[in-house]
Amino acid sequence: MEIQNHRVKIVDFGIAHSDLASMTIQGEIIGTVSYMAPEQALGQETSPQTDLYALGVILYELSTGELPFSGENPLKVISQHINAPVKPPSETISDLPEELDKLILQLMNKSPSDRPKSAQDVEIILRGLLHAEGDIDPGSVISPARQAIEHNLPEQLTSFVGREQEIDEISDLIAQDSCRLLSLIGPGGIGKTRLAIEAAAQTLEEYKDGVFFISLAPISSSVFILPAIAEVMGITLQTHGSVDSESQLFDFLANRNSLLLLDNFEHLMDGGGMLVDLLKRAP
Repeated sequence: MEIQNHRVKIVDFGIAHSDLASMTIQGEIIGTVSYMAPEQALGQETSPQTDLYALGVILYELSTGELPFSGENPLKVISQHINAPVKPPSETISDLPEELDKLILQLMNKSPSDRPKSAQDVEIILRGLLHAEGDIDPGSVISPARQAIEHNLPEQLTSFVGREQEIDEISDLIAQDSCRLLSLIGPGGIGKTRLAIEAAAQTLEEYKDGVFFISLAPISSSVFILPAIAEVMGITLQTHGSVDSESQLFDFLANRNSLLLLDNFEHLMDGGGMLVDLLKRAP
């Protein structure tokens, strides 16, 4: 499903009950059984590792061209997910990188506790594989066929007239490698927000991983700054696992060339330390 700003959101109802007699027997489940983790099939508690299992199946399919388990009916497929060992994908594709082979098998471990701790851990391994397999820029993998720079800059209903000098100065400053943070300061109502938006709009091509406008006006505490950034950028911060939300966001931003516009920061000055940490962790 395509949503605003040319972003794509994957919508999957997964496993569902059906009222159609031709599709299910009472009490049975149907759906994407080919990607179902054992604990989900058994009706046990699910976790982020449940999704990582499904990711393992997807990587298996992408690597070999076939699913790890198949059968003439859903129950046989589910039974294999629960009981059958996974055939290493390297047995089908002999030149598959060893690390990718190990990662897929780890993702598809029957026990959730034996799978990777987080999606971020998986991302790190995959990025390492990309470097090893030909020095591919990992940042380019996020959206290689993107036709336009991703952004959520508010549409302006009126023309922007004048202030070319200020825009040129802002553009020159943020183009410098030494400029990691730029603050626009002035009395309320003089057009700081509009100026920042116009300057950002004219430098979109410089930020291949997107330009994001984050309004902090509705936020009452600096503790909500990071969640606000994550929400605008479409990042889901996991509350389970050993990696805290701050580290998840910083790790996500670490290898990205993005511009963040934090609007109305003045009432959240105690959150300045967070920005310092962000600049250190995501150079």
